[in-house]
Amino acid sequence: MARTLSTRLSVPLLGVNHCVAHIEVGRNQTGCKDPVLLYVSGGNTQVIARADGRYRFLGETLDIGIGNMLDKFARTQGIPFPGGPEIEKLSNEFSEKGDTSLDDVLLPYGVHGMDLAFSGMLTSAVQKVAGGKSLGEVCWSLQEHSFATCVEVAERALAHTGKDELLLGGGVACNERLRKMRK
Repeated sequence: MARTLSTRLSVPLLGVNHCVAHIEVGRNQTGCKDPVLLYVSGGNTQVIARADGRYRFLGETLDIGIGNMLDKFARTQGIPFPGGPEIEKLSNEFSEKGDTSLDDVLLPYGVHGMDLAFSGMLTSAVQKVAGGKSLGEVCWSLQEHSFATCVEVAERALAHTGKDELLLGGGVACNERLRKMRK
């Protein structure tokens, strides 16, 4: 379809990498000059930066993307798709109670250099709810742990590259808690 439109309208057809598009749109909208991108979406969790005139993947998920993990957890709990916004809501309701200690709901922390892993965290979160922990408490812990892994990897990428701008991209970047943690 795109090729047909290009031909009929006599306009060039340009191939665009989806992840790179997030960087370029983000740079355009925010005024960032040379950011590291923390790309957090359903299918991808990646840390990307420009080096030597090319975009380089500095780290990525070793198993499932963070958004996919949140949606899978939500599905196991009967939360409709997309699960991320409801997990955020339940997490906020729990944290407003003021009893936020990770001691009772520790989850596996999947950081390997600048790569991340979320499947163990997902399995553990499902088991915590099945073992009697409240859904709100586990949602809160799941957000805290998964976002902390992302922010840690992004901070490592900033240190590695010497850059000082971090750009969030992808659907999970809409989460207010993630935005606060990255500051």
